[in-house]
Amino acid sequence: IGQDIEHRTDDLRSEATWDLLGLIPLIIVAILVAIGLVYVATRSIVRPLAALVADANEIATVRLPAAVAEVQAGRSDASPPTGVRPVRNASVEIESLAAAIGRMQHTAYALATEQATLRRNTVDSLANLGRRTQNLLRRQLSFISQLERENRELRRANEILKAASAFFAAELDRPERR
Repeated sequence: IGQDIEHRTDDLRSEATWDLLGLIPLIIVAILVAIGLVYVATRSIVRPLAALVADANEIATVRLPAAVAEVQAGRSDASPPTGVRPVRNASVEIESLAAAIGRMQHTAYALATEQATLRRNTVDSLANLGRRTQNLLRRQLSFISQLERENRELRRANEILKAASAFFAAELDRPERR
């Protein structure tokens, strides 16, 4: 009985070894398939993200500054920069990220436009204030010159009146000639 069990054990061990050796290629194939799936999944995420990053960098360094410079230069035909380019075969999350970047670009352009408008209005207001101040100063100087002329005329008239008064007083003090 012992030898039968030992013989049966050897047969089962041999079968198990062959079964295991038969499974090793399947395990290797399964690992290679898993690695391939990870690679494909990674590429499907990385490619759209890389395209989105490249577009976001172009927006931040080229398109948005150029559009802001046009607005600040006061060009009336200035237009907002083009938005984020759609990413092909992108997941919903990446499309949401692209939309968020587009909203940030729109907000940045709107703020830059508002800042340029405020700057222009401030410059215009200061120039207008300068002109008004200069006009007021001219009017005040003209008014002061007029008052000085009138004062000189009044002093001359006062001297004439004093002289006439002295003359008439002297005439009145003289004995009458007849």
